Amino acid sequence: PRRPLGLRVDSGTAYEALLSLGMVQGDVTEIRYTEGRALGVRFKSLPAALRRLLSSLDAGSGEGWFSLLPLVQVAEPPRGVSELVRRFESIGASELKRTMLGRHRSELRGKTLGGPLAGVAATEVKRRLLAALEALPSDFYLPRPEIARELAASAESARKMARRRKPELVVERMTRGIVYQAEPGIDELLLVPTVIHRPWTLVQEHDGTRVFCYPAHPDTAGEERELAAVYRALGDETRLRMLRRLAAGRATFGQLAREMGMAKSTVHHHALLLRTAGLVRPHLGSSGLELAGDLPAPEGWLRG
Repeated sequence: PRRPLGLRVDSGTAYEALLSLGMVQGDVTEIRYTEGRALGVRFKSLPAALRRLLSSLDAGSGEGWFSLLPLVQVAEPPRGVSELVRRFESIGASELKRTMLGRHRSELRGKTLGGPLAGVAATEVKRRLLAALEALPSDFYLPRPEIARELAASAESARKMARRRKPELVVERMTRGIVYQAEPGIDELLLVPTVIHRPWTLVQEHDGTRVFCYPAHPDTAGEERELAAVYRALGDETRLRMLRRLAAGRATFGQLAREMGMAKSTVHHHALLLRTAGLVRPHLGSSGLELAGDLPAPEGWLRG
């Protein structure tokens, strides 16, 4: 018989550090990420020697740093960068390099991550990795001191929900609409709140664990923020047309782009605003988008 799907929630500033490094070596734009422009500015202000060291560890579009994310959970609390460095010190050099090259990620099997990292000896990779993390200033990935508290609050909110709901429903709520269905080889789900990677959810797999780095949104944000998100989403004719189309049935982003005469990137932009408002939801593993099963009722909030 199939084992029940497990769910764990974790948080720590080391996740933010790795996500930040992956973002600056990937696609960081003001449009794509809420913190994208500011993060890019902070990266350029790092010492040139540190930036060269970080670039030498690139496995291609920041994927090497993202591949290290699941290792944070086995570091000692409170899972900051110093605890992560101590954890990396105990791991063999070859294993660290293999991890950065995505050997534990099923979605990358059959693909080869390249970048400068591929040509560096494993022992040198480990030396450079430890040196880079030890030299990385905390204000690069934690520009505001309250971020650590926000991450902890979001994680606690997810844990409370996990005690009374199925793992799949917790994932859908925390990720603002990603529909997860059980898949072969996955025994556990790991939810990690992030501020730096907002408004997107990063999803990957590591040896039977599906990891979701979701945008931190603690319940303490209040109904006002949710209400504003709904009306922001509804205050655009294009998004209203998308909702009307999805009311007729699920559609892929390609179908929506063709039917509405828009670029795919524009459809993704509008879909993200609709997702944030809880109006639509995507299905993990496919490009399908559909109306949310439980639509918000903003007029009730207004009467309250």
